[in-house]
Amino acid sequence: MQSKEPRKPSEVDSLRDLARLAGLAEEAKSLADYGRRVRGMVSGLWAGVIDKRQFMDGMLDVVDRSITIAFRAGAQECGILPDEFSDAERQLLNDSITATIKPVEDFADQIIRANRASGGLLRSHLPRARLWINRYNAVRSEAQAVACADQKLTWHLGATEEHCTDCLNADGRTYRASTWAKYGWKPQSFDLECGGWNCDCRFEVTDAPVTPGRPPAMVGHAG
Repeated sequence: MQSKEPRKPSEVDSLRDLARLAGLAEEAKSLADYGRRVRGMVSGLWAGVIDKRQFMDGMLDVVDRSITIAFRAGAQECGILPDEFSDAERQLLNDSITATIKPVEDFADQIIRANRASGGLLRSHLPRARLWINRYNAVRSEAQAVACADQKLTWHLGATEEHCTDCLNADGRTYRASTWAKYGWKPQSFDLECGGWNCDCRFEVTDAPVTPGRPPAMVGHAG
């Protein structure tokens, strides 16, 4: 068993709070910009100011950027940053972009068939434009639901005076819950060097950055 001085508070939390505020500002700006650009492109195609190809290129660009920001914002509600996305979360983001982009050409054709030159009214296209804009919030909520199901957990030492090598090695490390489970790490586990009997360690939900790499190999219980 070894003793260890209490870990000093980190500045990471305050820095991440600033990052979160910056992210919220970016999100609000992005959502407003998303709505403005979608409505602008619908109006432009309806009026004949832009053609179908320009409309599609513009929509593909705004969807890719804005849906990505929406997904990141939803995940960040559970403290998950983009470089911490699991493979499943990255795939979900790609699928969300694809699903949002898929109806673009059909939407363009609909606008062209009822454009200003043919006597169509711009307001007839705005309800569908709003559906596109609402897609932002739908993706944000979906990302939040997925990310919260696998939160980040930080291992903290308990109040005992001496700690085993395993608990000391794990202290302060942060991984997704699934990662801790994959490698068999759990406070009070019999598999720890201390056998878990007097272990007072705990997991805490956190938004701290994930520790690079994987959890260390356990020394394990000899008994």
